[in-house]
Amino acid sequence: MTVRSWRSRGPRRATFTGALTTLFGSVLRAFHPRHARRRASAGDAAAEQAARLKKNVPYKVSKQLVELFGALGTTSWSSLRWRAVVHHVGNRTGLVLCGDLKTAAAIVVKESAAFTNGDVPSSEDVRKLATSYEPLRELLRFAVSEDHFLLREKVGTAIAKAAAA
Repeated sequence: MTVRSWRSRGPRRATFTGALTTLFGSVLRAFHPRHARRRASAGDAAAEQAARLKKNVPYKVSKQLVELFGALGTTSWSSLRWRAVVHHVGNRTGLVLCGDLKTAAAIVVKESAAFTNGDVPSSEDVRKLATSYEPLRELLRFAVSEDHFLLREKVGTAIAKAAAA
């Protein structure tokens, strides 16, 4: 089971995403040198939250955030890429914790919404989906990686070396 599968779907997910976007925007406006100069419009939730953050975050923490954003101010950032990486990390974590590729892949396939009529996809369907659906392709890539096997050892779900030889 993937870590992301605990999250609900629909409006609650959209609300969570919107709240996360607002929070991230607020942190940038409060502490990032380039974004802190923006003028706030009336009713701007991110600007209001940024003002509260500036007021309530301890000075040392605030100073560290300003220094960090200042040092990384020219680094390119893509929230879309960041969300995709978080998605992949959730799927990877689910695979490591459940220890079963078939189960983890089935959840990722279900999340793809490629099979909405309740049909159970065949192995061929999953193979075809893996060519076009990046989260499934990334999960399969990770499943055969050295990192996956090392993590399974650390978690205690690795196949015994004697059985693997």
